[in-house]
Amino acid sequence: MRYSTRPEDTLPRYFGDVIKSWLVLESDTSLSYRSKRLHATRYFWSFLSTREAPDGYEFVWVDLTEDDMLWFEQFLIAYRTQRGAKLSLKMILIIIFNVQRLVDFLFSRGICQRINYLPQTRLKGYGSSNLLDDKKFAAEMKLPAPGILEALGSIYYRLATAPAGEVSEWMLIVISSVTILILTGLRIGELVTLPYDCEVEEHLPKEQTGDSYSCRYGIRYWVEKTGQKTMRIKWISPTAESIVRASIARIKCLTAAARERARILEADPTRVMLPPEIAVLTQKELCALLR
Repeated sequence: MRYSTRPEDTLPRYFGDVIKSWLVLESDTSLSYRSKRLHATRYFWSFLSTREAPDGYEFVWVDLTEDDMLWFEQFLIAYRTQRGAKLSLKMILIIIFNVQRLVDFLFSRGICQRINYLPQTRLKGYGSSNLLDDKKFAAEMKLPAPGILEALGSIYYRLATAPAGEVSEWMLIVISSVTILILTGLRIGELVTLPYDCEVEEHLPKEQTGDSYSCRYGIRYWVEKTGQKTMRIKWISPTAESIVRASIARIKCLTAAARERARILEADPTRVMLPPEIAVLTQKELCALLR
């Protein structure tokens, strides 16, 4: 790619606006993570302003190539701070990773071409520096051992179809929760904070005239690790929909009494209302139960 040595001629005229749009539209990350993204774009800005090109040439995003990412990595390796210190290998990889996220964002909106850049910098134990085969092996090592998912499915079936009273309510809640986690990919904290009206159904438009309407099913949940209270919808695949529906219905049924008590407490947090079967007791009888 060609650049000018004069920043006022080379840097994209709306570079700052592009970065702001990226940070705003992808604001589902924590504030500290967004600051790392902004930090990375500053290095990219500095890189663009130091490249050489014929006079009058102005950088445009559509010209961005994989070679530019390689030159950017070399720029980071040779970079020196005001104190003359080098950037650590981990910092170089973090910067490249965030700039790659920016490129993905721009590609998804038709602003630049797709670039899947693999950093040449190697750092033991850092995922982004692994070769493709290493990444595949590392991903496979995180998968459950063979037979684990089949065993969980067998346990779920036995417990969910057992005669009433044979399995404790607590165990049914646990196995239903584990099933939801496996089939949806939710975090544990996101599962336990699901709102009561967490289930969502949406009619999809007809693909052709005369087709029947189709419907998709999702779960409304509070997102963790965003730095702010954010609600999203996770759409469930048709294959897992029936099991997820049944698991949520079972949890709602088994926790109905607790949810009712929680609803009363939320309405008046300063006063704990006693259940009807206890409210009729005298003070002496109540004290005896609390001993």
